[in-house]
Amino acid sequence: MKEKILSIQSPVGVPIELYKFSWGEANPGSGTYSIVSGLHGNQLNGIYVNTRLIRFLNDIEQGREPSFEINGRVQIFPAVNVNALASGDRLWNYDEMDMDLAFPGNKLGEVGERIAEAILRHTQETQYGVLLTNGREFYEDVPHIQCHRPDGPIKKLARSLAVEFARDMDESPASRLKLYSQWLDQEIPALILSAGKPGNIDLALCDLLFNSMIGSLVTNGILSGKNYSAKKTEVRFYGPRDELRVRAKCSGLFIPQVKAGTALSMGQKIGETQDVYSGGILEEFLSPGNGYLVTLRSYPVIYAREPVAVILNSDQRGIWSRIRERLRLFRIY
Repeated sequence: MKEKILSIQSPVGVPIELYKFSWGEANPGSGTYSIVSGLHGNQLNGIYVNTRLIRFLNDIEQGREPSFEINGRVQIFPAVNVNALASGDRLWNYDEMDMDLAFPGNKLGEVGERIAEAILRHTQETQYGVLLTNGREFYEDVPHIQCHRPDGPIKKLARSLAVEFARDMDESPASRLKLYSQWLDQEIPALILSAGKPGNIDLALCDLLFNSMIGSLVTNGILSGKNYSAKKTEVRFYGPRDELRVRAKCSGLFIPQVKAGTALSMGQKIGETQDVYSGGILEEFLSPGNGYLVTLRSYPVIYAREPVAVILNSDQRGIWSRIRERLRLFRIY
């Protein structure tokens, strides 16, 4: 069902409208699963995956996918920042408000705050929450999970997505204004699924994300499928100190030698910075350890001290995560 959950009249007569799509009913055995995309206008992979999910769930509801049944409730918010999406920008250029720093929102506030309030209000009864996003500006992410304070329910949700890598991210004061943190504050098991780069639709990547979402819906009892077997993958959790970050020392043109998702060996060349005018090599980037290249700079113009790559360190994986978990148990960390 398509439902208009917010309409704001614009000065030129065309209203700003926010839509929710929903199917099924929540019940004690399978609650509500909420999927949100498009908090920024250039997060196109997530928006495209949600449009495919909408079509798929409509087909189930209308009997065109007879091997699947909807047992719980699914609700999808495919394009939150509709004005930024229409203009092709990360932020809506009218107010330049970061939609993902507008939560919990304000029903009487600015346009972005009113949209944020509506999203949070319509997801507060959620049993599972997934936010689809991509690498930040100038960077490409391989499919991975981002989370804070992963407990049992969050780890269970992560395993249902069958994505191999998960990052336990540091929290900052600004992160308290994000939708994801608001979900956690309401004790909703939730994850961020990041993949791809801004302003781009990668069809192969979207196929993978679409199948991950279907598998998660089946595993968590929201959907059932005859002869459907959800993919199972061991999820490897990495804490902030399990990550190796490579930064530029020189400004110039960054030319990568590997692709995001590469399994790197210590000393393996990641790329180089070249002089803009002469083409001379200013700096070479070598992997500081063994690990998985989860984030790589996709925009070639780079300034000194900017990040080039994030590597999940396979040599130290889990050591700091286990220490942090034990400290949490004693309320030290």
